[in-house]
Amino acid sequence: MNERMMQFRVGVMVLATLIITAILVVMFNEPRAMFGGKYTLWIEFPQAPGVTEDTPIRKSGILIGRVSRVDLAPDGGAIIAAKIDANRRLRHNEVFRIVTSVLGDATVEVVPSRDPRAPGTFIKADERLRGEVAEDPLQVIANLEGGLSKAIGSVGETSEDLGKVVCKIGNMLDKNEERINNLVVETERTVKAARQVVESTNELVSDPQVREQLKQSIAELPEVLKDIHQTINRMNDTVALVEKNLQNMEDFTRPLGQRGEVLVDRIDQGTRKLDLLMDEMLSFSRALNDQEGTLGQLVRNPELYQRLNRAAKNIDEITRQLKPIVRDARIFSDKIARHPGIIVRDAVRPGPGTKW
Repeated sequence: MNERMMQFRVGVMVLATLIITAILVVMFNEPRAMFGGKYTLWIEFPQAPGVTEDTPIRKSGILIGRVSRVDLAPDGGAIIAAKIDANRRLRHNEVFRIVTSVLGDATVEVVPSRDPRAPGTFIKADERLRGEVAEDPLQVIANLEGGLSKAIGSVGETSEDLGKVVCKIGNMLDKNEERINNLVVETERTVKAARQVVESTNELVSDPQVREQLKQSIAELPEVLKDIHQTINRMNDTVALVEKNLQNMEDFTRPLGQRGEVLVDRIDQGTRKLDLLMDEMLSFSRALNDQEGTLGQLVRNPELYQRLNRAAKNIDEITRQLKPIVRDARIFSDKIARHPGIIVRDAVRPGPGTKW
């Protein structure tokens, strides 16, 4: 083998090595990152747990860049430099969020902002943004540990209280077993009675004659309402007439008000006499109820009953004869109520009378 052939083979080996190296570099890096370019965004976080250089940045699960630098912020937080693919345009209504898995691996995700007022304009290169950190699942579980212990304790206490309540209910049922049985029996009777009432109602409603009567009653209801309306109108007219008569009576009784003290004295005397009369009637009723007394014998005598019956007939006959006189008296009083001055006129100048 001559020297030229050896050089050729070495050159081929070097070229193959360079090609393989380039292929490996392309395989371990995004082609777009190699040839499409990137732009940098500076994102501030309260903290950056698990975030290191080359931490992936994803949007909707797709890799769009990587973290190129992690450093402390002046306010004590963390600031990272995010290298984003040039063809991945982000908006201000999107936010960077650090998400940590259970195993401790961190990922920066681009998610929609929860602020409805955030603008939808595009983010420019080298712009400084604010990010947020998702809660660590392990920390959430650790925070729940205390609450979970309290919850388990509360469940235990509740179970004990529930056991006590069940024991009390059992004792109450044992002591009132007879009452409960009686209550069940009475309930069954009540249900049966209600069922019988419902069946009777169904039978009544299912009767064609009853249905026809109900339909007829419903059909006549508007006419009845009309009659009621007319009756109310008539009552209103009657009330108006009564008010007018009361006004006339007020004119007629005004002179009586001037003699109020005298009338009150007379009413007082009449009340006293009425009390005496009531006492006498009470004594009379006691004597009447006494079977041994004269009035008791008088009431229980059949012959006396016949006499009283005949007397009642005579009184009825007298009442019929007095009806014309009472009618004339009513006409007279009505005439006086309407025309009170007629008495003075007839006293001065006698007329033909007040009877119509």
